[in-house]
Amino acid sequence: MEHISVKIKEVASNFIGQSRGITTGFNQLDETIWGLQPQKLIVIGGRPGMGKSGIMADLILASSTEVPVGVFSCEMPREQLSPRLACNLANLNYHNVRRGKISKAEKERFDNAISVIEKRPIFTDHDNGIVGLDEYWLKQRDLKAEQIIDYKLKKMVSIHGCKVIFVDYLQLIQHIDLSKKDRRLVVGDIAEALRDYAKKYYVTVVLLSQLRRFEQQRYREDGKKTPPLPTLDDLKESGEIENHSDTVILLHRPQYYYMEKEIDLVTNVVEDDALLIVAKNRDGPDGSIKVDWRGYAMSYKDKEAGYGDYNSGGF
Repeated sequence: MEHISVKIKEVASNFIGQSRGITTGFNQLDETIWGLQPQKLIVIGGRPGMGKSGIMADLILASSTEVPVGVFSCEMPREQLSPRLACNLANLNYHNVRRGKISKAEKERFDNAISVIEKRPIFTDHDNGIVGLDEYWLKQRDLKAEQIIDYKLKKMVSIHGCKVIFVDYLQLIQHIDLSKKDRRLVVGDIAEALRDYAKKYYVTVVLLSQLRRFEQQRYREDGKKTPPLPTLDDLKESGEIENHSDTVILLHRPQYYYMEKEIDLVTNVVEDDALLIVAKNRDGPDGSIKVDWRGYAMSYKDKEAGYGDYNSGGF
């Protein structure tokens, strides 16, 4: 216990003109949350089909230009992550690349993108992480340290110097305490543990989470068949997740729900208007940020970002 006067002038001096954190790749989002700040848990929520893995790829590519990053991908296997990043970086149609229906120039762009990503400080773990208290659970279950997500995270930080940790996604993480039957409590424990790791290892943890599926009867009567914006209440087990997060960003693509789509459901060649809704921001303002969803590359982009400008990715 100490009096508030201890180091108060030093703290106040450091607070003024605080430097922006690691870039998200989205200019307005960087201004709103002041970049990816250390010791923060950022939750990104989206309903099925909203592109949670897509925005994770966007953030990985942007942040890895500045610092090493770690990725716990419980959903996306390694066979998909690298090609997804490459199509995003080179602004290529993911489905066409997968089918081999690309030109010689596009193949060259894809290969160049793979070469760039290969050199980026991106470190991955594709096993379902197990969250638990270190010493207690190691003794109780006789588990090896490598099976505990905090040990894996510590390894990413201590060996590879990772400053941002991505987790895809919350509902797939296994908790080692099998005695807990209430999923709300389990999810809350996982979110709390990840926030503790962010503070302990001085990193930013970006955690993806499912939102409840949209129910058609919730359409607004606005004549446009536009679904209501997602809210914090739509987070599965929302109370527990919200309590432990510093920032919550919700993904919204209205055109995804249109009854009469004017786009190809496979290639999605027409761009969708989309929103990054900052629903909670412990250290700043909230609000909605307009972006584009480029479905062919499975990627979100700033509104002012040019088409085909893949050189911005580093090659």
